[in-house]
Amino acid sequence: MSNQLPQLHPSCRKDWQLPPSMEDQTAPVVPAMIPQTHIIPQFDNCKILTGSTEGKLILGSLDEDVIIPSQRKCFVRISVSHLMEKFGESPTSETKKALAAALIHGFPSLKDESDSSSGFGYWFATGRIRRPATGFLEERLRNVRKRMRKRARSQSTQQ
Repeated sequence: MSNQLPQLHPSCRKDWQLPPSMEDQTAPVVPAMIPQTHIIPQFDNCKILTGSTEGKLILGSLDEDVIIPSQRKCFVRISVSHLMEKFGESPTSETKKALAAALIHGFPSLKDESDSSSGFGYWFATGRIRRPATGFLEERLRNVRKRMRKRARSQSTQQ
């Protein structure tokens, strides 16, 4: 279990102490700071894919290090569906990065060779100054959100 928890930065490992009791104080008490850690989720892509018939076929192709565009689209559809089930309509950038990294770690043949830093640039690339995030996962999320909003608007106008 301990290997699944993120490593804390050395500055976060300090022993936090409670403030002194009221009798020992002369100045007002400020509550002790509690360090907050952001837990980055871990994804088991094999488990996600084996949950569907199409996913099992994709796993077979990935074992041979070959995936065709229609299988990639299906893979993205299954992954984004799982992402939205677990983390809602707008998962954090860190969550999307974790999913993209898990894809590359589990299936090295999906790595973006042109992206020397992370290798998952095709799958998810964070937005930069005045530019939105991109990648297969982000584009699918954007399209799903757009369709959901369109349906919600049409239902509200019908009522």
